[in-house]
Amino acid sequence: MTTIWTCPKCHRTFDRENRPHSCVIYPVENHFRNKEEAEKLFAQLKKAITQKIGPVKVYALPCCIRVHHIRDFMAVLPKRNGVLELRLGHSHPIKSKRIFASVPMSKTTFKNCLRISSAKDIDTELLGWVRESYKLRP
Repeated sequence: MTTIWTCPKCHRTFDRENRPHSCVIYPVENHFRNKEEAEKLFAQLKKAITQKIGPVKVYALPCCIRVHHIRDFMAVLPKRNGVLELRLGHSHPIKSKRIFASVPMSKTTFKNCLRISSAKDIDTELLGWVRESYKLRP
């Protein structure tokens, strides 16, 4: 069972006590300024995750939007052209034409990066990757 630690300053939850992080509060809306199509796509993605995988919390840092379950499992970077760049944590690199980068983050974790540009991209394959990341334990 994963122990949940809550930062007493920012109230974010983490999988380990005293996890290094930033307590900076940044409005999610700031990431969507002049990016209305990306905002709509993010709402569709969040709804699909919540309905088909499970509950999430969303918060923002100056660098990106974080999607959180027991831990942060996905970073979202909205782009001006209506595209969302997704960065998912996995125990392995994903081999797919949809993945434009797969970066080792530790001996056991990879960051797999892809872009989605429409609701059609929120398909079974993507939700399978999201589910795997959602359930990944540190």
